[in-house]
Amino acid sequence: TDFAMRRIAERHGASATVSEMIAGAGVQRGDRETAHRLRASGASGAAPRVVQIAARDVEGIAAAARC
Repeated sequence: TDFAMRRIAERHGASATVSEMIAGAGVQRGDRETAHRLRASGASGAAPRVVQIAARDVEGIAAAARC
């Protein structure tokens, strides 16, 4: 889900949140829109977050995961 919904879910006690689908290539090149989608709520003690990475190949997914 998007940043606003993740923040609401965390405020209401969500044990974890899930990001929007993130393009692996966008992560690798430092795309501003991708960075915005990855933004954390900034709340101390925030719930763990699952990030969904989309890429054409395993190498692209692995590279994005390392970023």
